[in-house]
Amino acid sequence: MKHIKRWGINLTLAVFFCAMPAVCQAEETISQDIYQWVQSTARQSYYFNKQVMHYGVDAEGFIDLDVLVIPTLHQYDSIQKEDVITKRRWKGLPVKGYDGLYGSADFVIINMRDGTVQVKEHEELDSNWGILSTMKSDATTSLVSLSDKSVDKKFYQSIIDYANTHQEELISHTKGLLRRSDKKKLDAIKKAKAKEEVRKNSGQMRRYGLSDTWKMGDKNDK
Repeated sequence: MKHIKRWGINLTLAVFFCAMPAVCQAEETISQDIYQWVQSTARQSYYFNKQVMHYGVDAEGFIDLDVLVIPTLHQYDSIQKEDVITKRRWKGLPVKGYDGLYGSADFVIINMRDGTVQVKEHEELDSNWGILSTMKSDATTSLVSLSDKSVDKKFYQSIIDYANTHQEELISHTKGLLRRSDKKKLDAIKKAKAKEEVRKNSGQMRRYGLSDTWKMGDKNDK
């Protein structure tokens, strides 16, 4: 159950009521409250865990607003599953349990300051969300080096875009202290957004022929 809790997957009742595991594989429901769907290709669907996603923390215990830490999920189709199994056989790697391959879960770190992505850990999951294999890496990929048509680049950029519009949410997920300088920047951004919202609302009121001081009724109305 540790891996289920870690990746935030909700299993359906099919897991508990399936009397013949060899025939009836577990069905997984990816909760929209936990996982954010980004895109689907011919081979797999891409999600990231928005409830666990958080900022990095430096050696002094301060939150680093330029570093994102994200668990991601990839749901494979039948062709992708076969491709994974074929590659493992070609490399001489074990394929025990891979007849029930479902997808993979990655532990990703995005450094927005450097424009790099690091997949620290890659786990392949079976249909019951058991871990079939784990691969760790310290290799980094530059986002600039990826083509604008790259599916991975679009995925990582979507994560960054989400983070930029949910900063307070991510801070609440992060076990660290917020620097005063960063708090001032965030407060300034919040005020600017509020001011922009007021400007938009005023523009809409003028568009429909209403003044900013328009009120419902008159104080002398009985």
